[in-house]
Amino acid sequence: MDLWWSGKHSRHGGNVQVITARTGGRCGPPGAVRIAFKTPTVITGGAEGASRAMANHLLGRRIRSLTSARSPRRGGGAGRRYDDRVAAVRAAQAEKTRQAVLDTARKLFLEHGFDATSLQQIADTMGVTKANVYYYFRTKIAILEALLEPTVAALAAGLDTLERISGREERLEFYVTHWVDQVVTAYRTLAPMSHADPIVRRHPGISRTLDELAERALHLLFGPDPTTDQIAAYSLISDLGVVTRRLDALPDDELRAVLTRLCLRVVRS
Repeated sequence: MDLWWSGKHSRHGGNVQVITARTGGRCGPPGAVRIAFKTPTVITGGAEGASRAMANHLLGRRIRSLTSARSPRRGGGAGRRYDDRVAAVRAAQAEKTRQAVLDTARKLFLEHGFDATSLQQIADTMGVTKANVYYYFRTKIAILEALLEPTVAALAAGLDTLERISGREERLEFYVTHWVDQVVTAYRTLAPMSHADPIVRRHPGISRTLDELAERALHLLFGPDPTTDQIAAYSLISDLGVVTRRLDALPDDELRAVLTRLCLRVVRS
C-alpha cells in the first residue's frame, strides 16, 4: 500500500493530508512524498473504499516515525541547545515587538496627545491587530509607565550616587548636572509628557513614584529639615518645562548648559 503525503504532520506545525491511497501506485501528486507500508492489507479496497480516518491515523504514525528521526532528541545536549536557541529567538522577537509598540505609542502621543491616542490607533499604525498590542500592554497607562521607566530608573540611580557624596557643594553640583541631563533627555523623547506634566501627574501610581523620588532628593540636598526657601528653590528647579519649551531651538549641549547655570543659581541662593 502506498500513501502520498504533502504538508507537515500536525505535531510539527501543519496538518496531515492524504492525497492518494492506492495499491501499487508509483506516481503521486507534484511535491508529495511517497510513504510505503510493508503490509499491503492495512487499507483495503483502494482509494475509493479506504477509510479516510484510518488512512490519516496510519499515515500519522508513519510520519511521526519519520519526523522524530530528524528532530533533535529532547533531554539530550543537542535538544537542550536547540530549545535554548528557539527560546532566545522568540524572546528577542518579543522584545522587538514590545519596543515597536513603545516607539509607535511615543510618536502618536507626541503628535495627537495621550488622551486622543487609543490602543487601536497604535495597532493600526503598526499594521497589527489590537490583540498584539494588548498582549504587551493592557492599558495606555501601562505604556506610559514603560515610557517613563528609563527616566525613573536613572533618577533613582542618581540619588543612590548622591547619597555617597559628603560635601554639600559637591552634592548640589552632581544633582543639578544629573537632573538637567534627565530633563533634556525626557523633553526630547517624551515631551509633552514630562514627569511634571498633568497627564502624568493625574495617574496615582506614577505620581506617587515621582513624589517619593522628589522627597528623597530634597532631603539629600538640604537635610531632614529644609527651610521654606530651600523647599521653594527645589520646587522651582523641579519643573523646567517653561524654560525648555522657550529654548527649544537650542542644541542639547547648550540647553543643558543654560539649565545647569540656572538651577545652580537657584539652589545656591
